[in-house]
Order: sequence, then C-alpha cells, then structure tokens
Amino acid sequence: MKQDAWTQSARTLLGEAQHLALARGHQQWTADHIGLAYARSTDPSTQSWMKALKLDVTAWETLFDQRLSKLPQVEGGQGQLYIHASTARVMEHAQQEAQKNHDQYVAIDQLFLSLCVKAEPSLREGLISF
Repeated sequence: MKQDAWTQSARTLLGEAQHLALARGHQQWTADHIGLAYARSTDPSTQSWMKALKLDVTAWETLFDQRLSKLPQVEGGQGQLYIHASTARVMEHAQQEAQKNHDQYVAIDQLFLSLCVKAEPSLREGLISF
C-alpha cells in the first residue's frame, strides 16, 4: 500500500484499525478491524461521513465487536501484525475504485464501499442488515 495514495482520513482510519488489532492481541489485521475503526473513529471527516449515511453506529460497532471477540488472541511476542487476505482484497479494491473514478487519492468512502463489497462473505452478510 502506497501511503501517499490515501487521503489523510483514510490513513488515519487504517492506522486506527491496526491499533485495534494490536490492542486486542490479534495477530492478523482483518476487515473487521477496519469496520470497528469506522464506528470508533474520532476523525471529524469520518464521523460526519458516517452520520450522513444514517448508519446506526452503535449497532455497527456491536457487529464488529462480536466478530472480533471470536478471533484468537496472542500474548507476548513482538507485536507483529499480519494482513489478512480479506483486508488486502478490501484495500486493493478501494485503490481500483479510486483509479476508476480518476481520483488521485483513495478516500474513506471508497474504502467503505470496498469493505461492503470485498470482505469475506460472512461479514458481507452481516452488513446487509445496515
């Protein structure tokens, strides 16, 4: 992932997702971490964008919290974080969407769309309710 290809809000969101994975003792950084980062974001751009979608942020957060609570936790180690295949697919799709739209940067809306379209099937099924 080229850092300079993402907007500041998108980079902040992805950084928050990685932090959530490490804080929970997860070895893999999944698309669920990105979803939870949207719900818990303190970035004004992300918050206003989520509000504009009229999503139930509490229910959104609960969905991802429940899914993440099922992941194995690792104690100790060196804090090494591996990207899950679903996360790579989501991020690649977001970059393709930006290119398709002739956007210079990948923004939070493209990342969100990609999360809904390219995450693993069980996550997509959970997102349908929103």
